[in-house]
Amino acid sequence: MRKEWWWQLVAYICLFLAGLLLGRWSWTRSALVTGFGLVAVVCAVTLLVQHLRSRPESHPIYLLLHHHPEAIVWVYTLKTQRMPFGIELFSGGTIYFHLANGEFFSLGIPNDKLKLVSRTLSRCLPHATFGYSAEKARRFQNRRS
Repeated sequence: MRKEWWWQLVAYICLFLAGLLLGRWSWTRSALVTGFGLVAVVCAVTLLVQHLRSRPESHPIYLLLHHHPEAIVWVYTLKTQRMPFGIELFSGGTIYFHLANGEFFSLGIPNDKLKLVSRTLSRCLPHATFGYSAEKARRFQNRRS
């Protein structure tokens, strides 16, 4: 989560700098391109402010894992591959955390990290159920009702 937070910060700073450079370069050449540069700067500043207010340590999953790990009762992962015409263009993974009170959270993770994160979580959450099955989903639905 921290690594992702830092990469997003770098991306927003790059957007800000690109907008500034584009606006400065096109100031006397094209009002339209200057407008795109200014829009990029405004978007980047807005995203930066929002991003700097949300620290990884304040994410609900982070707080649960560090302060209330017993609240997490079921964890499973899902791999997603987008393959139009049989060509894999995008792939990603999602890890789902179901809580004892019926809530759930999901977190996007690269496919190559899913197994590592799942194994690490199984050591950190020995009381939780891991893996997806229709029977586990029914059991969780009955617990919520």
